[in-house]
Parts: sequence; structure tokens; C-alpha cells
Amino acid sequence: MKINRKNDYFFKRVFGNEDTKDILARFLTVILGVPIEPDELSIMHTEMSPEYLADKASVLDIQV
Repeated sequence: MKINRKNDYFFKRVFGNEDTKDILARFLTVILGVPIEPDELSIMHTEMSPEYLADKASVLDIQV
């Protein structure tokens, strides 16, 4: 089975889970060039469901 690594589900499963914070910390360390420890991160579930069926859902992915 081939998995599309650009898929939102895959990304959330790997980087948006408390059990995989060490992977996210290593990824951010490489990308940002700053040492980041897993205990410095907090995973927040920020998906906001639409109020009406015709509305779109919103997601806040990054908090600084």
C-alpha cells in the first residue's frame, strides 16, 4: 500500500500526536536550525467545525 506523504491525514498522524512529539521536535530542529525538545512542545487540536453545512471548516495550524 502506497501512502501519499502530502496527505493531511498522514501529516497529522505523524506530527500532530502526543505519542510522536519526538518526531515533530526532530523535524522542527532540522527545519528551523534550533534545538527543540519534545517537552517544549504542546500539541493543540485546533480544527473548528463549520457552524452551517454550507460553511467551510477552519484550521489553525501554528501558534507562536
